[in-house]
Amino acid sequence: MKTVLILWIQIGALTLIFGQQNDLYFRRLTVQDGLSCSWVKQILQDHKGYMWFGTEDGLNKYDGVTIQNYKHTGGRKTRAPQQQYHLSF
Repeated sequence: MKTVLILWIQIGALTLIFGQQNDLYFRRLTVQDGLSCSWVKQILQDHKGYMWFGTEDGLNKYDGVTIQNYKHTGGRKTRAPQQQYHLSF
């Protein structure tokens, strides 16, 4: 029994020493940074690492440095208030 207890203590110590560290970094993006609208409805990260933001004014792609805006360029001048963009990968 003593051996099992010592083994569990060693495993616990190794977990504390070599456990995964989750250093998270957040950066606030605003209209001044290039977002097309300050109200973000959806956020998605794709398999390439790009962050996509769905806003009232279109779709925004963030590569970690710059924001590229994608807006609707169809023939209609106005859009229905219920129109939404859905991202799926």
